[in-house]
Amino acid sequence: MGQRPEQAAEALDTIKRISDEGLSEVRLLLRAMRSEGLRTATGGLAEIDKLLPTAGVPVQVMVRGDDRSVPVAVDVAAYRIVQESLTNVRRHAQDATKVRLEIDYGERLEIVVRDDGKPGDGSTTVGGHGVEGMRARAEKLDGTLTAGPVAGGFEVRCSLPIEKDLP
Repeated sequence: MGQRPEQAAEALDTIKRISDEGLSEVRLLLRAMRSEGLRTATGGLAEIDKLLPTAGVPVQVMVRGDDRSVPVAVDVAAYRIVQESLTNVRRHAQDATKVRLEIDYGERLEIVVRDDGKPGDGSTTVGGHGVEGMRARAEKLDGTLTAGPVAGGFEVRCSLPIEKDLP
């Protein structure tokens, strides 16, 4: 701390943010476990509209499929992945004017978040901590996540299992 106080402060801020997110997830899971229906968590995908302003630009939402009942762990992971993706638009997508969020309830839960901005300061590269965290969330549930530049913007694509038997 004495040699590099700025770096130490940044590390402590990151630790606090991750701890706060973890605590929020635990609270969310506990609320869901106390409810009669263990399949859907309050505060998950059902409340995705609350996240839309975090992108800083208009978000077009497209939802396919009727069954919005997913396991709690998938619901929480999907919500956090969308949250991080939209936050990254605000932080890193220069000149972005819109975002398209697709949620498809098929055999698997498919999520695509795509902006039309130019990559910013290089922190939108696939090796960033935000992308690593999103990928780790998906992989813990036997899902996949890809993120990177695409023609005309940046895209996060996630696929999560929605059957009852999760790892």
